Amino acid sequence: MGTLKTTNIQSISGSGTVTLGTSGETFTVPSGVTVNMSSATQTGVGGANTPAILVYRNTTQNISDNTLTKVELDTEVIDTDGTFASNKWTPAVAGTYFVCGSISYGLASNGDQADAWLYKNGAIVAGTTMFTSHVFAGDDISDYTATVSGLLVLDDDDYVELYARGDASGQVSINSTGGGGMRTFMMGYKLIT
Repeated sequence: MGTLKTTNIQSISGSGTVTLGTSGETFTVPSGVTVNMSSATQTGVGGANTPAILVYRNTTQNISDNTLTKVELDTEVIDTDGTFASNKWTPAVAGTYFVCGSISYGLASNGDQADAWLYKNGAIVAGTTMFTSHVFAGDDISDYTATVSGLLVLDDDDYVELYARGDASGQVSINSTGGGGMRTFMMGYKLIT
């Protein structure tokens, strides 16, 4: 058949549905052509970065010195699919996810250690360690943050948790909110692949 050249295609009634092609056919948009859909309602195009979560610690959590401890994330900001519960995230949709955890520690001495760990199905998959420095004389406590992130390939029944370990000369505490924001949190979302 030949080439159809026109500037406008509409349904006969002006408010119906126009169908291009039938099942099994392919429409090709040549290189250099711009498809502008900025003012259109789009369905079935692209994807969504869900499931997604943003959860945080709302009160101080005291933990044992130099002991891996699950962070108790007690407040949900975002839980698109209702898949965060009991301090762990089970996205329930297989895919590749970006996951990040941040833990704010109250540490009192130079050289104290602060760790953040991501666990998948009960095993460490990513971690970070930092050591305090420049704690000012006379300070009772200072805030130090350890942040960990990674790309995790998850099956529909896998789960992710955030763990902390602080190695200090005294009590170790995980800070919650303050200064207008979240101090200890975990976030994650599915990548569009």
